[in-house]
Amino acid sequence: MNHADHSLYETHISNQPKQIVPNLFGQEINARKEMLFAFRSLIDAKIEALEKKEKKKVEKKKKIKIE
Repeated sequence: MNHADHSLYETHISNQPKQIVPNLFGQEINARKEMLFAFRSLIDAKIEALEKKEKKKVEKKKKIKIE
């Protein structure tokens, strides 16, 4: 391969990666936090639904007097 062939595969990296890397890690952390918040909201919704269902079961029961 001559120099012209190598130029097709060359990548020039400037000083920006020093600035980009911390931003990427920060964004990754924020994305993971958002994912955990989403899971937490799903879990909270399921717990709330189960509590409502349980409450309805308790309300449906009637006391019967036995003589």
